[in-house]
Amino acid sequence: MDLNVYSCGACGGEILVSDTDAATYCIYCGQPVVVFDRVSSELQPDYIIPFRITKEAAKTLLQYRLHKHSYAQRKFKNIEIDAMRGIYIPYWLYDIDYHDKQYYRVIKKVAGGLSESNRGYIKETEMMFKNLPINASYILDDEELQLLGSYSLEEMVPFNAGYLSGFYADRYDINFDEAAWQALVKAEKIFDDEIQDTITKKGYEVSILKGKNPQKSIKKVSYVMLPVWFLTGRYQGQPYTLLVNGQTGKVSGKFPISVA
Repeated sequence: MDLNVYSCGACGGEILVSDTDAATYCIYCGQPVVVFDRVSSELQPDYIIPFRITKEAAKTLLQYRLHKHSYAQRKFKNIEIDAMRGIYIPYWLYDIDYHDKQYYRVIKKVAGGLSESNRGYIKETEMMFKNLPINASYILDDEELQLLGSYSLEEMVPFNAGYLSGFYADRYDINFDEAAWQALVKAEKIFDDEIQDTITKKGYEVSILKGKNPQKSIKKVSYVMLPVWFLTGRYQGQPYTLLVNGQTGKVSGKFPISVA
């Protein structure tokens, strides 16, 4: 797949486009200088979730978010909202088989720090994860992306370059091997939380008696692009980025606060 790549000399961010749309500023940091290069043989995604939220709808959602917060800097509220751009962001999807046998102690605390009951539990189960998503870009803030909420992966369709027309695409810089440990850590946390939820009651403390020894294996890895509307503005030299989930319309991001 031959694409154009635009590289920012300030923050190092790179975005891919399939046509001749000229990038006049960086989507990520707001700098006006973007250097053009050519890249070819880019790894083609397996799937893509097309934009459901239009640019006009995303602009309305952002304007509402900015103007409902009276403490946002007035000058930032006048940000050029037409400069919003749609970007497909890269994610790896992991299918993981996870099995563990865990030993727990459950204690109910009463007055004086004494325990009323002390019970042991053995929990052994297997969990199969399907399409566990992991961010594939260093330039994008994980915390902000999480605030965008989850995507309905049931709406994924096989990738077609035609979906990129008129949009940008972030260039992945974390390969699937590098991201694998994050997927396994995420699977472990979900597994442990689910197990503990089955034995936790209000007022009880739960602790693991023996070290865990999970058996886990990655069965499949897929590459997907997810839709996000980006709007980056600068205030007193500092970039601020506002995001809109291109599938659900959920808004996230930071903006300068007025202390007056």
